[in-house]
Amino acid sequence: MGKFGTLSVLEDLADINDPVSGNETEIARRFAEALAIHNQLFDDMVSDLATVVTSPQMPFVGGDTAVIQELDEWGRADASKASPAGNLGFPLRIYGSSVQWTRTYLARATVAELAAQIDAHAAADLVNFRNLLKTVLFKNTNTSGYIDRLDSKLTYTLRALLNADSQQIPISPNGTTFDGSTHTHYLANATYTAAALQTMIDTVVEHGVDGKVVLYIAKADETTVRGLTGFAPYLDARITVSGANQIGNVA
Repeated sequence: MGKFGTLSVLEDLADINDPVSGNETEIARRFAEALAIHNQLFDDMVSDLATVVTSPQMPFVGGDTAVIQELDEWGRADASKASPAGNLGFPLRIYGSSVQWTRTYLARATVAELAAQIDAHAAADLVNFRNLLKTVLFKNTNTSGYIDRLDSKLTYTLRALLNADSQQIPISPNGTTFDGSTHTHYLANATYTAAALQTMIDTVVEHGVDGKVVLYIAKADETTVRGLTGFAPYLDARITVSGANQIGNVA
């Protein structure tokens, strides 16, 4: 029976009953390849939802903006500047896990058994990250007492996606200003409606979007969203639409 998933260099190792003893060099090489693939997939997953940073804190530009003035041929504009309105802190934490064994276990274990251990820890890494990401996205209050014990030893405020916390907000690309004490990005609606989803999209787009907008929903809500007024499904590039008909292209 088929299942969803990505094939990796650990797949064939899962069926090998050869002993670990005597194959240590090859196993180490294959495990290094598997971990490199895991890290690459991890980075791809992160890039769609977050930005990677190396500093525990960065300035946040608020509502102040530079000024453009009309000049004659002898004129020179007055100096203007955009000032940082606050700081954003980032929780730089380290997570890890360990695999441990006795000499007797390693002498008796098979390649498949050891590969299963590595595979389980890689899967646990993804589960941990998903849980952390959901905590960040769905927590609508600021954390004011985070201490960066790994780098600067300073205390930072972790902000919850500009949730009416009086933080100054940059103006929109068309010049719209926002009240930091009331403007929020945590919207709630009792049921899925086309209007509610459009409001959520507009709340994000009004701050400027460089690229495309992607809306994530739970799998259980797919049927409801497909039934909303104005919904148009994305068609596979291998399908040609001809009137009311959809024709699959033969490769």
